[in-house]
Amino acid sequence: MRLIHFLSLILTVTVILICAGCPPPQEHFSYRGGPGRPGLSAPTSLENKQAWQLKTGGTMLAPTAATNATVIAGTTDDRIVLADIATGKITVVIPTNGDVTADAAIDGTQAYVGAMDGKVYTINTKTNTTVWQTNLGVPIAAPLAVTQNAIYVADIKGRLSKLGKNGKALWQRDLGSPIYAAPEVEGNLVYVGTYAGKLVVVDTRNGKPLWDYSSTSAIVTSPCAIGKLVLIVDRLGNVAALDAAGGGIVWSVNLKCTVEANLAANADRVVVASLDGQVICLSLADGKTLWTVNLGSAVQGGVALWADQAFLTTTDGKMTVLSLADGAKLLSSDLKGEIIAAPTLTPAGIVVNMADGTIVLLK
Repeated sequence: MRLIHFLSLILTVTVILICAGCPPPQEHFSYRGGPGRPGLSAPTSLENKQAWQLKTGGTMLAPTAATNATVIAGTTDDRIVLADIATGKITVVIPTNGDVTADAAIDGTQAYVGAMDGKVYTINTKTNTTVWQTNLGVPIAAPLAVTQNAIYVADIKGRLSKLGKNGKALWQRDLGSPIYAAPEVEGNLVYVGTYAGKLVVVDTRNGKPLWDYSSTSAIVTSPCAIGKLVLIVDRLGNVAALDAAGGGIVWSVNLKCTVEANLAANADRVVVASLDGQVICLSLADGKTLWTVNLGSAVQGGVALWADQAFLTTTDGKMTVLSLADGAKLLSSDLKGEIIAAPTLTPAGIVVNMADGTIVLLK
């Protein structure tokens, strides 16, 4: 009996030692829910009808974020607005001390929002309460990146900060140029595009820069990690697919257009949209153009992909759905107002922010 107890004790200690030596879980964050930038997921059907409209009373520059129950929007009159996704009725308004120009990052029932007052706000979307605030002292214009273990904050001074889930600072790194787009996190790497035109890759564990890639103009969109690649597009339409581990160029192409909208990708395609209304679909494998469509008005907010469809909004007030196979127009909804934010796909419908502060749910 003593022998069995002794062997059991040895086994227990061995398991504890082995687990103690296990590496921490790999971190992951892809802006807006994945390389396709959908938000959540597309509804099973779309009748092109407005389910509700919500007038928030403030200008909105960024997409609405969403959970299955709640939409979260920031305004330029210093507010974060939460509303019921089923009815469009406001559930809570959280005041800030600065404009909110970036969409929230969602982790379960928690929403993390950066504001131009330099603060990170963490909101429980179930209880409609602020959990904590952290003041980093520099305006935050970029969406945050939130992983299982941490929050990555990029600010307009060019600093990348890593916070714990309690808001405590873990490290901070100066990348030397303003940052206006969400970081992308994959494993032990965080990818950040800067206004100086650099993609900077740092170690998530200590903030140490590992490698960088210089493009020809400002990067104002989020890097997109997919498979073994990381994709970037700069403001002059230069798209590059880089080896995600070491930064080697797999392919690059100049689209000869101005791009301020986030690109999106799936297993074999990359979709880029421009300020002159062009939507260009490239092969993920080699960057060759598969099709081009001109929507006739600027795309500023970004592209959302789901299954075999691309969802886009244009500044002339339209939300358009294209076939990824050939660019054929499948649906167009005229919302009659300026739109400068990407659509957010949810099971309840398509959420669209109008620049005048109106949120619309299309079903």
